[in-house]
Amino acid sequence: MYLQAKWQSLLSRIGYISNEADIDNIKKAFSLTVNLQGVQKRASGEPYYYHPVEVAEILAEYNADAEMIAAGLMHDVLEDTDYPAERMKDVFGEKIYLLVDG
Repeated sequence: MYLQAKWQSLLSRIGYISNEADIDNIKKAFSLTVNLQGVQKRASGEPYYYHPVEVAEILAEYNADAEMIAAGLMHDVLEDTDYPAERMKDVFGEKIYLLVDG
């Protein structure tokens, strides 16, 4: 329930992004983050992915571009999971990888 509501909320906030490929990348980043960080818990007991989803919504409020929103969703993936950097480059491209790695 939470995930569907958050995805819909994010979609409504990124209405200014018209390129379907960009929206698809954001969707892939959302799914990747939830899948990789879904088992991680914060001290409060909440799933860890709540934080990156909130970051993406804040970025969307500032009309950030699609790459920045995708990177915001995945900003802890390389640091907190065993997802390979090379895979991120292959799937999301060099720019998003560099934003996440930075």
